[in-house]
Amino acid sequence: MAEKRMFSRRIIESDSFMQLSLQAQALYLHLNLNADDDGVVDSALSIMRLSGTDEQALDELVETGYVLMGLPGVYVITHWGIHNSIPKKGYKPTIHQEIKVNLTYEDDVWKIRSR
Repeated sequence: MAEKRMFSRRIIESDSFMQLSLQAQALYLHLNLNADDDGVVDSALSIMRLSGTDEQALDELVETGYVLMGLPGVYVITHWGIHNSIPKKGYKPTIHQEIKVNLTYEDDVWKIRSR
């Protein structure tokens, strides 16, 4: 995992983001900080414990589309590509390749692939 992460003001200063609970906002920021180079997080429970947030905040992020559930316990930051651009030289693909087959990447946003 990289040491540097970016956040797009377009996302975190939007009215829809500001309408999230403070717990959901905090959790979103912590999930982004701990995501791999594809925006995949497999340590959400640990992050919730460390950040003092709870599963209700995670559910809120999933319901509002800021985070996608890839597999049980594995989440994808929807707007990852808007927040971060990883140079090819330093890019390390996610170990959760099985999740990417169910997703599509359009305009720097992860979406669930329609069947």
